[in-house]
Amino acid sequence: MALIILVIVVGGLLHAATFAGKNLDRIIDGFAWHDRELTYSRTWATDAVGVKRGQELFIENPRGRVELLPADDAKLHVEALINSPASGPERELAKGNNPEISLGDTITIRVPDRGIESRRTFTDLKVLAGGGGCPG
Repeated sequence: MALIILVIVVGGLLHAATFAGKNLDRIIDGFAWHDRELTYSRTWATDAVGVKRGQELFIENPRGRVELLPADDAKLHVEALINSPASGPERELAKGNNPEISLGDTITIRVPDRGIESRRTFTDLKVLAGGGGCPG
């Protein structure tokens, strides 16, 4: 009897997993994702910052991507693509929500998180970091 119940439960789980797998794209389409309805876009860039051997880099970006690339020089270059809806409070927030850079033994790049107000504002970072004379 227990074996029959186990087979029924396992069969039901497999059916549910198969159904969800086939229809996952429809389920995902129901959510507001990163690039959907984000018609306001602006770019931001900072002046190059010198990088010294031994410095660490910390990046905090709660809503968006981070692309880390090598730089041609021994400097740090930061570019941002800031996206939000075309109107409303998120647009106003996106107009002034620039990444912040703090220098020291650890260079910190931080995109401010304004909580619930910034839930539909995304900042994609491109960070080009120089080797500071380090081999490789």
